[in-house]
Amino acid sequence: MHSIETRRLLLRPFKEDDGPALHGVVGDDPDMTWDHSIRPVEMVSRTARDRMTHFVKHGFGVWAVIEKATNTMVGQTGLQRLPNSESVELVTYTAKRVRRQGYSYEACRASLRYGFEVLGLDEIIAVVRKDNVAGRRVVGKLGFKYFRDDVIYEAEVEVSRLSKADFRVDLSESYRVFPVQPQSAIAAQ
Repeated sequence: MHSIETRRLLLRPFKEDDGPALHGVVGDDPDMTWDHSIRPVEMVSRTARDRMTHFVKHGFGVWAVIEKATNTMVGQTGLQRLPNSESVELVTYTAKRVRRQGYSYEACRASLRYGFEVLGLDEIIAVVRKDNVAGRRVVGKLGFKYFRDDVIYEAEVEVSRLSKADFRVDLSESYRVFPVQPQSAIAAQ
C-alpha cells in the first residue's frame, strides 16, 4: 500500500476516522454525488471504509487528498476497479471550496502515473456523468479519448480511456511514492 506526494498534495489511503472530513468534501453537496443526493456522515463514513477495503483487496484504490499547506482533506482521487469488470477507472472529487486551483488535475496526474508505472496497467478509463462539464474537461486535459456512451452507476455517462502509450510523464512534476501500513482493523479482514 502506498501514498503519493505531489508539490501541493498528499494522496494517502483513507483512515478509520476520515468519515467526517470526507463528509466536508462530498456529503452535503448534491453536485458531488452520482445521484445528486445529500449524504449523512454515517453514509460517507461507510464510503471511506469501502475505500480502505478496496486498497486491501486490490492493492490500490482511491486516496484521501490532503492539501499539504493546511493538512486538510480537499478531495478523493485514485484508481478503482469498475464494478463487474476488470477495467480500472480514475476517480476524482474535489471540494468546491478549492476548485479551480488545479488540485484535481494534479492528483489525477499522480494517480495515472502510479497506475501505469507502479501497477503496470496498460489502460485506465474515466467514467464521467454527461452533465459534469468540468469533469469532462479535466478528463480531456489529462489526455483521455472518448470511447462510448453508457449507463454506469445508474447514470448516463461518457466513458473515455487513456493508454499507457499515450500517457506522457512530465519529469518536472513533483511526484514521490512511499509505502504505508494498512490500518489494522481493515487489514485483518
